[in-house]
Amino acid sequence: MNGKSFKMQSSSGKENDWVRFGDLRYLRIQHWGYDDKVHNGEMVVHQSVSKEVLEIFKELFDSKFPIYQMRLIENYDVDDEKSMAANNSHAFRITEGSFSSKRPWHGLGWAIDINPLVNPCIYPEAKEDEAKFAPANSAKHLNRSLSEKGMIKGEYDNACYVAFVKRGWEWGGSWGYPIDIHHFQKVHWDTIFPRKYKE
Repeated sequence: MNGKSFKMQSSSGKENDWVRFGDLRYLRIQHWGYDDKVHNGEMVVHQSVSKEVLEIFKELFDSKFPIYQMRLIENYDVDDEKSMAANNSHAFRITEGSFSSKRPWHGLGWAIDINPLVNPCIYPEAKEDEAKFAPANSAKHLNRSLSEKGMIKGEYDNACYVAFVKRGWEWGGSWGYPIDIHHFQKVHWDTIFPRKYKE
């Protein structure tokens, strides 16, 4: 697998008190697709995890774990729902409210979503007028007993789950609310969350 990193010049958002583009790295990553062919993907992550992310995806490549596609979220107008609906795996994004929602990991480049269409985010306590899962076209994949390409089962015989959790990444599928099956993050808000940058 060939992965190269370099400093970002622009990205899905503006520099702010939480993240500087100089702290981000752009990665080119080879992965196996759903068509059983090798594809070149791209991803932006925080520099502090960039080497580990390359190691993770090298492990996934070696195990032939399929990833449907891996494109920057700019290709989907920085719209998470559009990206998820297209089964797109990605990491860094800054959207309105990224740092006020208590779920800022994507905005820091410390979270990665894998095959979100087949690994939806589920909201078991959602009110009647709220979405019960995301993306909206993932209803079929609420059935986790299915055996389809790219699914994350949260078991130690699942290559994707193992590659992340053995390196200390937290899996969103283990949360009570939401149950974010496609989401992995390196740190938790309540433990190692970085304070605002100081000049």
